[in-house]
Amino acid sequence: MTPMKCRVRLFVAGQIIKEEMVCRDYNHAREIASFRHPDIHILDVTAISAFDREIGYGV
Repeated sequence: MTPMKCRVRLFVAGQIIKEEMVCRDYNHAREIASFRHPDIHILDVTAISAFDREIGYGV
């Protein structure tokens, strides 16, 4: 299983924050985010490719 980079959008204290992480899959990204921030609501998880970062998509 190869690692992937994901962007997780979180709803914390009335604010939406984005966090990027290296993970195995989407569920692993959700687990990491919930361990880092126990009192959050996860809005979505998106895979990030080198092309997305190059053109600034989703930033």
